[in-house]
Amino acid sequence: MDSELVYCRENRRLYIIDNGKIQIIGGSSSSQDDNDMTDTELFEKLQEIGIVKNTNGKLELSDVSNIVFVNDETNEKFKVYIDAYGNLKTEKVNDSEETLS
Repeated sequence: MDSELVYCRENRRLYIIDNGKIQIIGGSSSSQDDNDMTDTELFEKLQEIGIVKNTNGKLELSDVSNIVFVNDETNEKFKVYIDAYGNLKTEKVNDSEETLS
């Protein structure tokens, strides 16, 4: 799915799916021939797009308020979240609503 981030633990690289193809966007390789981002550049980019935050010098995952799932058969998007009373809720996402998915 386009814009999906995939982290491979084995080679410590981050990939993104773009136009149906997997592209390397960062990693810990010392080789420059594959245009990897440095670890610092990678973490800065992840902070910029809101996936991680820097708390007192420690990188942490950002708070998650909802998750958007995409149905493989219909490509419809559904947002799952917890309401103020702790109830799990689901709602369909309009096609015009922007998501990271």
